[in-house]
Amino acid sequence: MKKRYQFAGVELEINIPKQWMYSDERMLRPFRTDRVSHPHQFHMEIVEELDAPQGREIAAMPGYRVFNHGGIQERYIGSVEQGWQNAYIKATHHGKNHSVQLKASECGSTIGVKSVLNAMSAEHLVLEADGVILHASFIEHDGKAILFTAPSGTGKSTQAELWAKHRGAEIINGDRAVIRLIDGKPYACGIPFAGSSTY
Repeated sequence: MKKRYQFAGVELEINIPKQWMYSDERMLRPFRTDRVSHPHQFHMEIVEELDAPQGREIAAMPGYRVFNHGGIQERYIGSVEQGWQNAYIKATHHGKNHSVQLKASECGSTIGVKSVLNAMSAEHLVLEADGVILHASFIEHDGKAILFTAPSGTGKSTQAELWAKHRGAEIINGDRAVIRLIDGKPYACGIPFAGSSTY
């Protein structure tokens, strides 16, 4: 089954295994579309064990490791601090073709739609669409975007909620926004990734 999404100039076409059918999470529904022109193609498969990485490790952060071989990136997501073997998702990226392996033992418990989308290297997809992801609360008020950016825990979401309560603003995203130049003008765009925010 294929599902298609569009956000901030990025088009996705995701081929989902029948045994892992999912209903759209609330954050994804606004980004569903019936047509795309030149989408990034994602093929997902459920496997018993993830394939071993190739190439050299180029990044290691809490929750993921990235390997590179011949321009192809492999991202392992999960409890990888003690090694890639503890990952539950492997995402391979090569141009507009992407494959995602989901560890069968974790499907439906650890792995949700949000974790799969996070494996898709959204920051790189947005850059290709001439955008950048900004850590900010994003509201719409009187047809204009207002973004509050600051370190975590300093009140961005609280400020957005106050604007919603007292000014009738709509909260678009509590934690992230995409900034893009379209015909020379800056625009803020919604994105189906919200970090720890519920918006």
